[in-house]
Amino acid sequence: LGVEQIICSTITTGSGTVNCAHGQMPVPAPATAQLLTGVPIRAGSELYECTTPTGAALLTTLTHRFEPLPEMSINKIGYGAGSRTGKTQPNVLRVLIGETNDDANTPATTLDSIVMLETAIDDSTPEVIGYCIQRLFDSGALDVYAVPIQMKKSRPGVLLTVLASPEKAVDLQHTLFKETTTLGIRVSKEQRVVLDRRSETIQTPYGPIRMKARGPEAEKAASPEFEDCQKAARQHGVALRVVMQAAASAWRNQSEHSE
Repeated sequence: LGVEQIICSTITTGSGTVNCAHGQMPVPAPATAQLLTGVPIRAGSELYECTTPTGAALLTTLTHRFEPLPEMSINKIGYGAGSRTGKTQPNVLRVLIGETNDDANTPATTLDSIVMLETAIDDSTPEVIGYCIQRLFDSGALDVYAVPIQMKKSRPGVLLTVLASPEKAVDLQHTLFKETTTLGIRVSKEQRVVLDRRSETIQTPYGPIRMKARGPEAEKAASPEFEDCQKAARQHGVALRVVMQAAASAWRNQSEHSE
């Protein structure tokens, strides 16, 4: 079909129960739920299984990103109908093929789901907060940051915010309760748009350095991994900036030769 990218809307899983090999299970079935991890879903109004494990596997394998219908000019429309008849909505899968109106230089992105944990603390020391932040990263946090705030009774405090994948949220909550004096944590589910990226290792005069490349102009938007550069600088007795410049130069040379 000559399709360059596939975009899928929020997936309707259905509700109720389904009979599996291990007995009656809630919808979405365990395999379907596992396959749809990190994908936006909704139950819908039908009391049956609207998305099977096979359907979930196809959608998550073929789809480049999950988001609402983009601005586009439609060329063709196709429908695939299931055998079950729905009560409130048709049991069909619709595919629209067309040309998007996005700028050709718009970078490819992916929409995924994250959990944000927040807590305000006014009775801790900077040393404890710093240690807690490191422990949160060790526990799998995607990002952690602390912002100074003014709390009740005019007390200066810290707003500690943690971004995490859904499967890491519970472990990070335990870490916050263990390492701080907080009595409560605000939990919210968010969606983020992530620029497509890749990681490659290049050879430099100071050893192998991992490079993080992102966006359509990866040769310009690549960054050397800080830990690798720091280790190489210490081993060779040179300034950190020298290693980082050497890595950036090696990356550009590699990109030019690969064109």
